[in-house]
Amino acid sequence: MTVLSRLLRKAKPKVKTLEQKIAELDSLSAQGVAAVADADSNEDSLRSAAISLLEYNASLIDLAFQSPSPHLQLKAKNRIAFLIENNSVNFKQFCTERPDVIEQLSVLGLCKNIDFIEDIINDSADQELLFNIAQDGVSVKTRQMAADRISDPAQLKRLLKVSKSKDKVVYKIVKQKLLETQLAEKELSDLAVAAEVLCLQLEKHAKRDIDKTFIAQLDVLRSRWMSYSDTSSTAIKERVEKALVCCQEKIDDRLEAMAKIAASEKASAEAQSSQKTILVSLKSLLASSFELLEVTTESVKILSEKLEDLRKQWDQSQLHWPAAAVDTKVFSSFVEAISFQLEQLSLHGSLSGQMADLQTQEPEDIHTATSLAQEDNSDSVYQLLQARLRTSRLLDGEHRPKIVDDVNAWLKNRAAEKAEKFAEIRNAVRHVSGLIAKASSALSNGQSSRSAGMRRSIEQKLTGMDSIPSHIESQLAQLDDALAKLLDWKSFVVEPKKHQLIDKMQQLIEGQHNPEALAVTIKRLQDEWKGLSKGGHDHDEVLWDKFHQLAQEAYEPCQIFFAEKALAREDNLKKREKLVEQLTGYIDSFHWRSEPEPESEPEPEPEPSTAADTPKTTPVIDWSKVEKVLKTAVIEWRSYSPTDRNATKAIQKKFDHSLDLIRAKLNEEYQRNSDEKRQLIGKANLCLDFDDSRKAIDEVKLLQGLWKKVGLTARRDDNTLWKEFRAVCDAVFAKRKEQAEIFKADLDSNKKNAVVLCQEIEDLAKQSGQILLEGLARVKTIREEFSDIEQLPRAESGQLKTRFSRAIEAFDTAVVALRLAEKNAIWVDFLVASDKIRRYQLACLEDNGNEVAINLATDAREFIAKVSTWPKNGLVTIENKFSADPAATTLEENERALRMLCIRSEILCDITTPQEDQPLRLEYQVKRLEKGFGQNSQNVKPQLNSLLLDWVSTGPVATERYEGLLERLNKCRELVAT
Repeated sequence: MTVLSRLLRKAKPKVKTLEQKIAELDSLSAQGVAAVADADSNEDSLRSAAISLLEYNASLIDLAFQSPSPHLQLKAKNRIAFLIENNSVNFKQFCTERPDVIEQLSVLGLCKNIDFIEDIINDSADQELLFNIAQDGVSVKTRQMAADRISDPAQLKRLLKVSKSKDKVVYKIVKQKLLETQLAEKELSDLAVAAEVLCLQLEKHAKRDIDKTFIAQLDVLRSRWMSYSDTSSTAIKERVEKALVCCQEKIDDRLEAMAKIAASEKASAEAQSSQKTILVSLKSLLASSFELLEVTTESVKILSEKLEDLRKQWDQSQLHWPAAAVDTKVFSSFVEAISFQLEQLSLHGSLSGQMADLQTQEPEDIHTATSLAQEDNSDSVYQLLQARLRTSRLLDGEHRPKIVDDVNAWLKNRAAEKAEKFAEIRNAVRHVSGLIAKASSALSNGQSSRSAGMRRSIEQKLTGMDSIPSHIESQLAQLDDALAKLLDWKSFVVEPKKHQLIDKMQQLIEGQHNPEALAVTIKRLQDEWKGLSKGGHDHDEVLWDKFHQLAQEAYEPCQIFFAEKALAREDNLKKREKLVEQLTGYIDSFHWRSEPEPESEPEPEPEPSTAADTPKTTPVIDWSKVEKVLKTAVIEWRSYSPTDRNATKAIQKKFDHSLDLIRAKLNEEYQRNSDEKRQLIGKANLCLDFDDSRKAIDEVKLLQGLWKKVGLTARRDDNTLWKEFRAVCDAVFAKRKEQAEIFKADLDSNKKNAVVLCQEIEDLAKQSGQILLEGLARVKTIREEFSDIEQLPRAESGQLKTRFSRAIEAFDTAVVALRLAEKNAIWVDFLVASDKIRRYQLACLEDNGNEVAINLATDAREFIAKVSTWPKNGLVTIENKFSADPAATTLEENERALRMLCIRSEILCDITTPQEDQPLRLEYQVKRLEKGFGQNSQNVKPQLNSLLLDWVSTGPVATERYEGLLERLNKCRELVAT
């Protein structure tokens, strides 16, 4: 090499390496580094190194978004991301300078901190922008976040198609969101249907009559509505609100009615109590009117005001509770009595003062009066006092003042004294009147002597009287005139009359007469003779002897008759004496019970002993026999008649004494039995307070039986006690009748509730789909409500229970059928999806990749995506079928496999195989026998389901062949399903 060449070679500038250039970048200024980065050279590594040293400026931004080199763009974007993360660049400033969200995300996606990306994506509602980000985002995280933010179903479906083969993560996210959207839509649809059903139930409930279950059912429906209120439509909400308002109005009306009834019952009870208090107050007011000592205008006014106040209270209580007729009568009696007392207080002063005035002004002639013509001038005053005391009968012994008893006792003593004095006068006048009547009668018979003697006795009686009543004087004058006339007349007619009497006596001897009548006639003729003889001065002994002899002769038949009668009286007397002896012996020998024997304690059985040691048992008294003895004794006593009156008096006393002893014992028994019946009446009254009417009726029937066993009672008490006992028993039976009516009303209400529940279940049984399944919870509630119904009408109980059972059975059958249909629908969808894949596979075999195959595949995928429920391992089987190579097996092989599956299904279901496949069936059965397998008829359904999975797994078959085989398979499925 020449020297010149050496010199020239040494003069060449030395070329720097890439590493040296990159190292020199640290010594360059910012403009120098920017110049290197912007330089148009092929040294991308140098430019990248320069970009990593750039500050945030326009050059860096231009390189990030406008550089033709993707590598440099990415490097510039990484530099900006680094500066943003180091807070060298404000994030908001960057977003302001680069408003394009895609550009922002292309930078922020390179940041390690993803908060910036989340803020941008979360702030954006543009579905199209989010779609673009999910499709073309820089980082996987960005695309995922954008996919999560997309809610538009249309954008999701677009993104699903785009990302299927591009981005599996985004594809899964979008697919899951679409599935969730479908589920949400289905849930909203189900909620809308359930809300509609609930709305109908509430509207139906609002039309029901309110009963004891109305509020409870409304609460259940209202609580169920709370879960649907937010998702329901406005129309449903308005309808439900209207139904709830209607139900609440019914409840409010019912509560208001019950409140009114309670207020009315309370007012009635208070009125009843007030009426009783008023009657007690009136009784006290009446008693105070008697006890008043000093009567003044003010005191009378106070009593009047109290009476008026009580009257107003009574009228006020009548508005709430009409008083019973008895109480009204008692009230009127008290008011009248108090009003009368107030009038007497005003006129005569106090009761004690009025009595004192009468005692001081009492006429002295009450003790000296000897004539009935004399009258007490104070009788009217005493009558007023007695009328005043008469009102005290309204007061019982507890409330009757002592002054009333004192005045009554004083009036009684005064009346007794006055009655005794006037009785003496009356007896004397009566005696004189009797003598005058007898004397007049004697005069009428012509007995002047007897009449004259009586006239002398009358004169003696009149000498003891101070004054003679006018009617006595008139009668005496008439008697004296008649006596004078008779004496004058006798002097002319006595002797002819005596001859007539002798002739009449002679006729008595010759005739046939009744001894008693004959004796009376003889006595009358003798009296007439005596009348003619007395009072006159003629005494013809001859005529008298003749008349007397004839009288003796005429009386002989009478003497015989009366002798016989005397013997009969003596015999009757002896019989009466014997009857008294029998009664006395009966009384002495009879064991009279002094005290009632206890009924509840049974007598102990006697121990065996000797006859001498055996104690005497107290006989049970048959009081009806005692009563019969008493009646028979009286009848026999009367049958032993006539008797001698004087001799009978002593025996009569003994007989009466014996009867009194028996009657006393009977009266004791009557009293005991009356007391026992009153106790039974008291027990019957207690039955009115029993809540259990059946127990009350049983107790009353028991008391009625005991009533029949009670012994005799006095007739005057028996009817009264029976009426009282019967009234109480009738009241108990009436209460039972009232309770029976209430019970009947409850039965009717229970019947209505049962009918409504039966109808509701029957209506639910007619529903279908989700509405039917929604009714399961309601049917459970209805079962509880029906079981809570205590009792139904006996005649209709069985029918209603049968109807309810049938309705439940129909509902359960419908639910089972629906669930079977749903299960069958799962297998139907499974076979339909398999058929769509089969068609797609056939199209692939005919022309792989043609447009028809693509459409069939899309249709199959869309159908599979819509199916929500698959059989067990069904989705896996479908996906495996979709991904399987249709050319792996021939159509003939696939058809033979399906035919064998049909044959196996027909063997399981015991169905005849078509003639064309009979050889295959026989071949299959022979192979099973060779392997030792017999026909297994158990668990047909699981085996058939397994065959269906094998069916779907089989390759494609020509449509004209497949449809016939599928029909055979479905025939087996239908048979198993039924």
